[in-house]
Amino acid sequence: METIFLPHKLLGVLELVALNQSLYRGDIRLDWSTVAGDTSMEQLAVLLAGLDADEHAEVVGAETIPHELESSIIELFEHPLALTPATLETGTEIDDDTAEGA
Repeated sequence: METIFLPHKLLGVLELVALNQSLYRGDIRLDWSTVAGDTSMEQLAVLLAGLDADEHAEVVGAETIPHELESSIIELFEHPLALTPATLETGTEIDDDTAEGA
């Protein structure tokens, strides 16, 4: 299984969707060690969509998640954000208006 070292600032929607699909299949494992603590909930939601905290903890790289992101990620696993299929399919940038309209 390949380890993907996430960048300081998370990627765009299309890249996050592709990573999400690889995570779901169990093809990759994430390393969050350099990810910024101010990463948006919407970006995290795209990356973690459809994943289960217990089932996917290893591939998500739970042990490498920065302390500043732990509560946000736990919240997303417990209460996932609704994302519109159009946002995910088109790669439209996620912003507050998109998140509110989801």
